[in-house]
Amino acid sequence: MSDELKEQGTESETRGGETDRRSFIKGAAVAGLLSAVPMTSLRGDSTHAAQATKEPQDTGSRPSMDMRDPQSYAGVPDATRIVMDHFKALSQRDMKGLADTLHFPYGTFEQTDAVVINTRDELLTGAPASLNMTTNPERFTDHDGYINPGSYDVFGGLEVFNADPVQVNIAMSYDRYSPSGEKLVRCDGVYCVTNNGGKWAIQLMSTIFTPGRMVGMEFPDSVAAAKRLRQIHTWSFQMAWQPGVWSEVRQLGRNLGIRVARNSYYGSATGSSAPNEVKNRLQESNYTQEGLDAISTDFKATRDKWKELGLGNWGWDWGGGPPARLIHQSVNKVHMYQGATRFTAGGEFISNSEEIDIITLVHGRWGLAGILGYIMTHDRSKDAKNIRL
Repeated sequence: MSDELKEQGTESETRGGETDRRSFIKGAAVAGLLSAVPMTSLRGDSTHAAQATKEPQDTGSRPSMDMRDPQSYAGVPDATRIVMDHFKALSQRDMKGLADTLHFPYGTFEQTDAVVINTRDELLTGAPASLNMTTNPERFTDHDGYINPGSYDVFGGLEVFNADPVQVNIAMSYDRYSPSGEKLVRCDGVYCVTNNGGKWAIQLMSTIFTPGRMVGMEFPDSVAAAKRLRQIHTWSFQMAWQPGVWSEVRQLGRNLGIRVARNSYYGSATGSSAPNEVKNRLQESNYTQEGLDAISTDFKATRDKWKELGLGNWGWDWGGGPPARLIHQSVNKVHMYQGATRFTAGGEFISNSEEIDIITLVHGRWGLAGILGYIMTHDRSKDAKNIRL
């Protein structure tokens, strides 16, 4: 998405329950280029969530980093190990081990509800349904969950989608069986694993639980809605249509995202002058329709920024094209890997950024409710001195 990064990384003030976008609006001109900062090497032993891996530092040496740089995916082994430790603890019904794989505060989407667990003790005393170890689950109660007595879990697969030095997006699935071997439910989840102050752990996730007999069902209306929201957002930058940037696409109420590192050329999005002191990357916003309608984006400044970086005249933002694809679907929630691909007015490629979007259906409204790991996958601004458009 062209400007999620500022939405996640610069909101700090509130106005009548609505997150104030003053900083975001000023930063809209650099939409899509504010990816991971140039950082030093990320080396870790990939042993445990609590390991002390030194977080990379901002050198300010170039406009942005993309996934051509080995530093951008150096944390993938650490993040993968964390997700596997997470599944191991869950399958062994080990709540304390599960807590070791999470950052706090920790965000999760329970069905369509965005939930924040602030402390380890809060998790241990009142876990959300997706992590609750109760064997007597009851919907809409404090013992909501998905575990039957004697059930067991079988790992179903893991996929890494994208990464930068401080975050990795991963999808994982597992099946839960009864003691007799009947498939009870499948859990399809997406996980943003972040490096906070040298510790890799899960900061934000979303899961879709499906009864065993319903596994494989398709929900084309849900998928179409998720794709359309992305296309409306990017199309709105081309047409300078203000409502389509936010007010027509964001979900109302609590939204969750991830603060990401930003290079010194554009300023810090971490809220700290020292990146290795960042302990929390979870971003929470509360949207009303009135607040969304009040957001204003400087479209001209957004387009002019490409000239400053030597990339020529901006021409198109396109969301929904390759490598975008569906990850998981249900009747009221979709996990989509999608972003924005940008081109000059002459049709030449500028950049591509991707994220995992959590799109939900709440009270008849489809909206983008969560953003996992907005990451620049390919950015030609880093080559601007060597190209002529």
